[in-house]
Amino acid sequence: MSALADSPDALVEAAQQDVAGIDAARVEVLDDETYLVVSGESTAWLPSPVAVAEVGAVQALADTDLPAANRELAAHALCAFLDTCPVCGDDVVEGQADDCCGHTVPDPSYEPPTVLACENCGVAFYTLEQPAEAAE
Repeated sequence: MSALADSPDALVEAAQQDVAGIDAARVEVLDDETYLVVSGESTAWLPSPVAVAEVGAVQALADTDLPAANRELAAHALCAFLDTCPVCGDDVVEGQADDCCGHTVPDPSYEPPTVLACENCGVAFYTLEQPAEAAE
């Protein structure tokens, strides 16, 4: 992950070569935030720390028997085990999602999901599922 975090070109190249379904990738800076923009069947803007973690995991999974089509899903799940942000090095901690991602509060009883996020960047790497009885 450190090689991908240090070089936007390496991140773009790795995403295009190693992640199934990506036809094109580029790095964009918007409002002082860096994103990996990937396109294929759809287009997605991934915050740089998330892109570094997930593309790095896909590369690591290439040395396993896991089929290439399943590596992206597994890479996302591996973000649940991050201790530190792969870009800034700060702690990844459990907390509530806030309005940084643009979601709206649908009703007063809505509780934002619990996420694993970088304390410094505020980037959420993984949303923790609530048990069904807790969600009711």
